[in-house]
Order: sequence, then structure tokens, then C-alpha cells
Amino acid sequence: MQADDLIWIQCQHGFCSFKTKACTGNFCRNRNNVMGECRRLYCPLANSVYATIREFGGNVYLFTKSIERAHTPAKLWNKLLLDKDYMKALQQVTDTLTDEYNPKLVHRVKQRLTKVYQYLERERKLTQSKDRMMERVNIREERRDITRAEKAERMAKLDFVIKDQLLQRMKDGVYDDLYENLQELEQNPQQVELNEEELEKELENELVQYEEDMSEDVEDWAERYKQNKTSDEKLEYPQIKKGPKVNIEFEEEPADENIEHNEN
Repeated sequence: MQADDLIWIQCQHGFCSFKTKACTGNFCRNRNNVMGECRRLYCPLANSVYATIREFGGNVYLFTKSIERAHTPAKLWNKLLLDKDYMKALQQVTDTLTDEYNPKLVHRVKQRLTKVYQYLERERKLTQSKDRMMERVNIREERRDITRAEKAERMAKLDFVIKDQLLQRMKDGVYDDLYENLQELEQNPQQVELNEEELEKELENELVQYEEDMSEDVEDWAERYKQNKTSDEKLEYPQIKKGPKVNIEFEEEPADENIEHNEN
């Protein structure tokens, strides 16, 4: 048998994981609490007969708890789907919550049902409305983009000015015959290509000659190394005569005698 009074005494004066204390009072974080306040009448743990309203994905359900299902915790709550129409759903709540439920609890359940249907109706209207959505605008990013665009425009204008100044100086003869050579190259692009081909051929010939010279140098060095090696082998070094052996004898004083002499 479930002792509701003992459970409430423990929750009120002891520890309860759902209880939250505030300046105005104590609140309950249990999802089945119909009022959200920590009171004896609205506590879903300390009442064997209880009812509440919950919403899942736009559907409203009536959850009821009775003492007959206390021995099966998995089936403790009975879930009833309510109608989309508010008046029909209210009639379902009235027919389901009989006299065994507290009248104050039934009144709170109906109030919660009204609130849930009101915010669902507001949500439906907002989804169907064609009003413009508010978007956040970052003023700093816009200013930064504007300043970057202005700098890029100034740099582009500066490049054009430098180019015009260089062309004008070439025409005035500041750079001697450079301007005339450029005009000749522009008029005869084929000659430029021929000159480039000639330069490439000259570079290839130089590389071939360099490789041939390197191969000849390596061969000469190898021959010189062989000649030096053979000449070193033919050299005869003089033999050093060994002298007579000499034995040296010397005496050492023991360490203990030196220590005694110092102490005296």
C-alpha cells in the first residue's frame, strides 16, 4: 500500500531531487506536476490519484494515475489522446476525471488544458502568417566590407595612375631608347619568339659542353689518383733499429708511515 503522507513528509522536510527553492516559494521540476509548485495537492509523487496535461508534437494528452496501478510502475500512468477541438477535449477531461479526483486538481487540469490549446493556436497562426521574418544584421561586418571595397577601389585607381605616368615618361624620353624598343617588340612579336628560341638553343649547347668538360675532368682525376697510389706503394721506408732494454728500480714509502709522521 502506498503511504502518501509519509512520502510528502520526506519530500517536504527531507531531500527531493525535483524541489527547487526560491525567494517566493518552492517549485517542482517534475514534468508531471500540473501546477509547477511544490505543494501537497499538486505533488505527483505524494498523490496516488493524480492527473495532468502534457503536449507532444502538437498533440495533447491527458495523463491519469490511480492506486490500482501502483504495483506496476511501467504502467502507472494512463495516457489518453485528446481531440483537436478545444470544447471536445474539455468534455473528455470532464468525463474522465470522476468524483474520486480532487475538485481543485480537476480545475487546475482544465486551466492547464486551456493554456496548452492557446499557445498551440498561436503557434499555428505564426506558421501560417506571411509576415517578414526578422533577421539579425551585423553593422560591424557591413562597415568592414565597405572600407575594404573603398581601399580596393583606391588601389585600382593608383595602379592606373602609375601606368599612365610610366607611359608618359617613356614618350618624353626619360628612359632613353626603352620606349622605342618596346614599340618594336610590339610591332614584331615573331622576332621576339625567334630570339627566345635562339637563347634556348644556346643554353642547351652550353649545358652539353659543361657536361663534357666535367666528364673529362673526372677521368683525369681518376688517372692521377691511380698514378699516385702506385708511386706510394713503391716507396721504401728505412727500418728503425731497436736499442737495448733498460730496467728502472725505485722504492715507495708506505702511506701509513707518512700519516704517523704528520701526526707527530
